[in-house]
Amino acid sequence: MLAFGDTKSLTQEMITNVEAYVLYLNGVDRAQLGHPGLQPQLFFWLVVIVFGLVLGFFWVWKGRK
Repeated sequence: MLAFGDTKSLTQEMITNVEAYVLYLNGVDRAQLGHPGLQPQLFFWLVVIVFGLVLGFFWVWKGRK
């Protein structure tokens, strides 16, 4: 492994290169990272609704026993 010099730390360019290589190994397209499939607000409300439905289902199911 290469020596890191006196600071024993990676430069920002080195970190970016490592990140790009790891994404490449995992088959991730970097262009899609900036454009997720859902808007964060929509994702939040979908999670809240699904979580509420699951809790409601277990509450009703537990009440039937």
